[in-house]
Amino acid sequence: MDVTLQPVTSQSIQVTWKAPKKELQNGVIRGYQIGYRENSPGSNGQYSIVEMKATGDSEVYTLDNLKKFAQYGVVVQAFNRAGTGPSSSEINATTLEDVPSQPPENVRALSITSDVAVISWSEPPRSTLNGVLKGYRVIFWSLYVDGEWGEMQNITTTRERVELRGMEKFTNYSVQVLAYTQAGDGVRSSVLYIHWFLLPLRSGPRRVSSGSDVGSPFHFRPAVGRRTGNLGNVPPNLLNPGRNFPVVTGVRSTTQHTLSWRPGCHPSMSQARDPQRGEWGVPPSGTETSQPFLMGWN
Repeated sequence: MDVTLQPVTSQSIQVTWKAPKKELQNGVIRGYQIGYRENSPGSNGQYSIVEMKATGDSEVYTLDNLKKFAQYGVVVQAFNRAGTGPSSSEINATTLEDVPSQPPENVRALSITSDVAVISWSEPPRSTLNGVLKGYRVIFWSLYVDGEWGEMQNITTTRERVELRGMEKFTNYSVQVLAYTQAGDGVRSSVLYIHWFLLPLRSGPRRVSSGSDVGSPFHFRPAVGRRTGNLGNVPPNLLNPGRNFPVVTGVRSTTQHTLSWRPGCHPSMSQARDPQRGEWGVPPSGTETSQPFLMGWN
């Protein structure tokens, strides 16, 4: 039996075949059974069977709801009143590529200077790429205090990190990352909100005695609806061993908080009822400040 396969979409393959020669039919053909199975690693190798009643010399059937960018093996056999005949030889075809169905994972931001930040991430799960990964796009835009958005920009890269240069100094930004294949752009990651802060040096890191809870406090208000934040560019002596940056969790976005830490300990946080340095932790004009650092909210 002559069988051909033609991928139609990322989830369908068209099967075309011709009836067996008359002298091999041994009766009136009443229809066909099409067996198909995924031949990708990890599949169970079992055929799924669909039946089609037909009596013509040439037939067409479309297999639907297949996995995206996956290889399938297909066989066809005719049947008459007496039963089914022999199967055709298995032939293979791969469904077409599609866009990634999940975003990159572990999206993080780290400040380098007041106008440069490094965005990093990890590849989406392989099973969700739905094609050959071509690269990543980082989409970012500024957020102004009056609620307006700046121009949306994007950077394309094949790496899993990128430097955002020429950012407006001490301006808040939103960032998203996506993976793409030949079929197009995949799902964007959740928005990562980047906020910049300056610490007054008078409240900066200082010597602490054993058991002291005194640290380096500042005031901040997280992005609306976000409860987990990462701090970047924090002095190395204040980091927990083995961590790249502290993580702040469980905050309320409608409340202003004070964050403080001490060497080798997790940051501690309290609600600021009467913050002296104002919203976003910006110190009073003329105050000598530390190097700026960044907080990204997931």
